[in-house]
Parts: sequence; structure tokens; C-alpha cells
Amino acid sequence: MEDTTLPGQPVPVQSTPPTTTPGPIKTEAPLQTRKQEQGRPETTDEQFKLWLDELTPFLKMASSLNYCIDKAGLEKHRTTLYEKYQRKDWFYGQIKRIQATPGETANQASVILINKITDKIKQEQPLSDKEYDYFKWWNSYHRTGQKFFVTRTEQVAKDDKDAGQILDSEEVAAIDDLFKKQSKDGKPTNTTAPTGQPTGANPTVNK
Repeated sequence: MEDTTLPGQPVPVQSTPPTTTPGPIKTEAPLQTRKQEQGRPETTDEQFKLWLDELTPFLKMASSLNYCIDKAGLEKHRTTLYEKYQRKDWFYGQIKRIQATPGETANQASVILINKITDKIKQEQPLSDKEYDYFKWWNSYHRTGQKFFVTRTEQVAKDDKDAGQILDSEEVAAIDDLFKKQSKDGKPTNTTAPTGQPTGANPTVNK
């Protein structure tokens, strides 16, 4: 390009377009964060602890969480409480632990009763009908007694030689009657069980 500037005139300065520095790229917030910003704020653990204190008296009665929410007057927080409960974190664990209180108490009373019956057996004292029934119930249904006793449905004879290990219902009934009779009068009984074997104070079945 030809220079047309006259002598003595200042040289014109060519202007350059301004440069811009790109700013940070905006990214969209996660969906969960947007929901918290747009909807209700996240409930703190401190608030859940306060609600748990209000629910505790009713949870100790082994009531359902839904019933406890109603009794504690927390109906408007039902959705929030259930969402927290379904996470199965500390809140869920505390509710389950408190709800188990009546069962633990009943189990403790059961152990006290079975210990008293055991003491009578050790001292060779006769048992009452109620004590004997409770003794059978413990052995049949309590989780600590089941592993030591089997029922007819739990044991199946594979060979003829094993068939004698299974008692018929009539034999079981006869042994029960003998034990009850002994418990009432405190004397050994000399009767014969359906197997044809004489039984005494402690009827047993020979294998």
C-alpha cells in the first residue's frame, strides 16, 4: 500500500479490534440439586432426631411407623419420614431397634420362667400342667430350643432300621400322659407305652 502521508503530518495509527477473553462455561446443576433449590429444603439429621424422639413412645409399643406418625402428630411430615426410612440408614436402624423392645422384654420373661422350671426339675420336684406345657412350648418354638429338638416332620426314616426313631402320634400322646400323671402325684408310673415297653418315672424310647 502506497504511503500518502505528507511531510510534517503525524502518522495515523491503525486501530485494532478489541480482544475478548472467554468466560467460564456455565454448566447445568445436577437434577437432585435443582430439585432442592426449586422444592423443599433438605431435612437435616438433627430434625430427624427430634422427630424420632416424638415417635419413640409409640415405637416402643411395636406399632407400625405409619401408626406412630399419626399418634405423634407428624402427619404433614409423613412423606419426608418415609423417604428417610426407605434409605435404610441410621434412622431406619433406630426405628427397628426401638420396635423390637417388647419382643426383647417378652423373651427376658420367658427365660426367667424356663429357669424356674429347670430348677424344679433339678430338685426332682413335680411340674404343674402349666409348667409342663410351657416347657414343651419352649422346646418346640423358642429359637434357642429348636436346635436341640426335632419334630416328626423334620426327621424322615431312610431305612427300615431307622424307622424306630420316629414316634407315632399315639406314642407321643401316651408319653405325655405318663409325664403329666407323674407330675400330679409325684410318683413313678408303671404302665406300658404303645410300643410294648414298660415306662417308669422318666419314660424314654429305646432306639
